[in-house]
Amino acid sequence: MVKICWHLYEMLKQFNLGKQKFTVEDTEATKTDDWDFWSFYAGGQWETTTVAAADKLLKGGDLLFDIGAWVGPLTLWEASRGVKVIAVEPDPIAFELLRRNVIINGFENLVTFVHKAVTNGESDKVILNFRGSGGDAWSSIIPREDLPGNVEVETITIPEMFKIYGHPKVIKMDIEGGESLVIPAVGEFLRKNRIPLLLATHGQWYAEGSEKGMEDELSKWNITDLHNQMWLCKS
Repeated sequence: MVKICWHLYEMLKQFNLGKQKFTVEDTEATKTDDWDFWSFYAGGQWETTTVAAADKLLKGGDLLFDIGAWVGPLTLWEASRGVKVIAVEPDPIAFELLRRNVIINGFENLVTFVHKAVTNGESDKVILNFRGSGGDAWSSIIPREDLPGNVEVETITIPEMFKIYGHPKVIKMDIEGGESLVIPAVGEFLRKNRIPLLLATHGQWYAEGSEKGMEDELSKWNITDLHNQMWLCKS
């Protein structure tokens, strides 16, 4: 038992972001030979315009759907501001790190974990593709040659999330090309409900034949460029 606790202690990283102190699991999923995500994050260099946009739209007590929550960068930040978060992550390794990061920081009363892939609702299960052992933010429901690993995961749709968790104030979606299946199916629903969408687009990884559907749907939104393929979409 002592050995296990020491091992976990060795993997913890602590840092301040603004006035908020965070503690996170520092693992191979977030740290490589040439990149240390949490150091990058702690330096205020991760998705700054996306976070700023979320901060303007959300206040304490509001509900955020963080779809593609990964290991929790946006979830942790918004929870630290008192925002309630539905954190959706299908990758098993990333999901476990997300869950542990939230608990370590004491935000479990503000965060609901959903270990599923958001899809267009065509199936209740889908194949998630990943590199290595997974967990590194590249996992996708879109098959790719550079994602040779795979695991079957359960699915959920955004309308189903509304029924279960309520209407969010904001939705963030960053699902590595999976948006090309989801957005054409759910765009009209979101526009009717007037839900702002913080959307990451990955045109190089869109599902085959989905380009026209994405183009048509996004043309119906008022879109602000947040840089780095992130967009604020409002109806």
